[in-house]
Amino acid sequence: MKDKVILTSSLKTLMPIIKIVGNKCNLKCDYCFYHDTNQSANNLMEFDLLEKFIKQYLRLFPTEKVFFIWHGGEPTLAGINYFQSIIELQNKYKDTKQTIRNAIQTNATLIDNKWSAFFRQHNFRVGVSLDGNQESHAIHRNKSFTKTINGIRCLRKFNLEPGIIQTLTKSQVCKTESNFDYFVHKLKIRKWGTNIYHSASQINHQMRDESIENKDLTEYISALLNLWLKTDQKNLQIREIDNFVSGVLGTRANSCSFNGSCTGYFCLDYDGTIFPCDRLANKKELIFGNLSNQPLIDILNGPARQNFVIKTKKINDDCKNCQWFHACHNGCTGQRAPNIDGKYIYCESRKILFKLFDDIVRKANQIGRR
Repeated sequence: MKDKVILTSSLKTLMPIIKIVGNKCNLKCDYCFYHDTNQSANNLMEFDLLEKFIKQYLRLFPTEKVFFIWHGGEPTLAGINYFQSIIELQNKYKDTKQTIRNAIQTNATLIDNKWSAFFRQHNFRVGVSLDGNQESHAIHRNKSFTKTINGIRCLRKFNLEPGIIQTLTKSQVCKTESNFDYFVHKLKIRKWGTNIYHSASQINHQMRDESIENKDLTEYISALLNLWLKTDQKNLQIREIDNFVSGVLGTRANSCSFNGSCTGYFCLDYDGTIFPCDRLANKKELIFGNLSNQPLIDILNGPARQNFVIKTKKINDDCKNCQWFHACHNGCTGQRAPNIDGKYIYCESRKILFKLFDDIVRKANQIGRR
C-alpha cells in the first residue's frame, strides 16, 4: 500500500485543486470565502514546492488522462511565466502515455491577448466568474463587470469559449429571468453553473441577509427550468438542470455535490497545506497534512484524510429511505449542518425539485410514446 493512494472503488484518481497564490486576489467580493483574510498578501507557491507536487502527483496517478485545476484567489496573479513553468514541469514528469489537461477558474479581469494565446496554445479549460448582467454582477463583485466582459471577449478572439460560474445570493433570485436573458441571448454563453451562497457565520455585514434558503433555491431552479424549456438554444448546458435531469434518469451527474464524489478531490494551498477542497479550506480541523514536510502519498493515505472519507460517506438517517439518495448523496459536504457528516441544508429543496423534474420527464416520455 506504500506505493499507491487508498481510493474508494469508484475512483481511479484524485483531482487536485491548486491555489498557487493562496487567497490573494485583485478583487474583494462580498461573498468570498476569504473576505476576512488578507487577500492582498504576497502569496506565491515556491517553485521547489510546485515541482515536488507535480512530480509526486504524476507518479502517484499514472492514468492516461490527468487533470489539474488552478484556483485561488485569482490564479492569474502568478503571471504567465509562472504558468509556463507549470507546463514545463508537467511535460518533464509526465509519463509518455499520460495526457494532461489544465483548467483555471478566474475573474477574467486580467485576461488579455497574451493570456488568451497561452490558454489556447496549451489547451486550457477556462471558467469565468460572472454573476449576470451588469446590475447583478455589481451587487457583490465591485466594479469588475467591464473588465470581466473584456476578458471573455478576448478569450473568444482566440476561439476559447469559457464556462460561466454564477454565485447566487438572495438578492439575485428575483433577477433570474433578466440574467438568463443576458447570459443566453446577449452574451450567448453555452455553458454555465451556479454556486449557492450560504454562510452560517455571515462573512461580513453586507451579506447578513444574503444566504440562500430552501425556498429561494426552489424558486430559482424552477424558474431556470422554465426558461430553459422555452429557449431554442439546443447546445446550452446549464449545470444544475443537467444534474437534476441525470438524477431522474438514473445516470451519474457531473457535479460532486450530486454524485457523491467529494472525496475524489483535494486542495493544495500555496504553502503546501492540503485540505479536502476549496470550500473546506478554511477549516483547520480538516487539514490532511503539508507537502513541504510530508510526501504526498503519506498525506493522502494519512489518518486525517481517511477519517474525512469515513465521515463524508456516512449516510444520514433521513437519506436512508429517500428515493433520491442515489442522485443526491446528501449534497455538498461543505453545506451540511452542523458538520460534514450532518444533513445537507438544501435537502428540502432538492426533494421538491427532483419531483418537479421527474414529473416533466415522465410527461415528455408519455408524449413521445403517442
